[in-house]
Amino acid sequence: MQVSKFFPIPLLVAVIAFVYMWAAAQFNLIGWIAFITWGGYFLSGVSSKSAVREAISVSLGIILGAVIVLLATALSSSLGTLAVPIIVAVAAFVIVFLELVPWFDMAPGYFLGAAVFFGAGAKPDMATITAAWIPAVVGIVLGVLTGYLRGLILSAQGAQDTLKKATA
Repeated sequence: MQVSKFFPIPLLVAVIAFVYMWAAAQFNLIGWIAFITWGGYFLSGVSSKSAVREAISVSLGIILGAVIVLLATALSSSLGTLAVPIIVAVAAFVIVFLELVPWFDMAPGYFLGAAVFFGAGAKPDMATITAAWIPAVVGIVLGVLTGYLRGLILSAQGAQDTLKKATA
């Protein structure tokens, strides 16, 4: 693709990123979290179905992160330093096993959600869960918006969206 035809795409992403970071600062959101799920949307298939699957898995991953912390705290007195590795191993097993369940089958999203929870402070309370979840969902919405606008821009130029082709 010619640079002149592609130029509007990175410009679009830059504008959306700017607006999001400005809004995140205004609403006291953890800014970096949306970039994790925004990118995740493009890794998961660039479709409405993939957006829903990502929202489910990331949301449950955030909750799972809180459960891991709660269980590790409760079991550390009996299991010592093995508490966290055992709980994480069980969680990883369950996450990967969910690949057999339609709509819950996006294992990377669970890991991303848990990582977002841990990066947001890893406190198993509603404030931390909400602080992680809101920008995570916003990031998925930004992914959908970016994908849609990208398609419109390329279509208007008569260019094929190679991203849709690669993920179809």
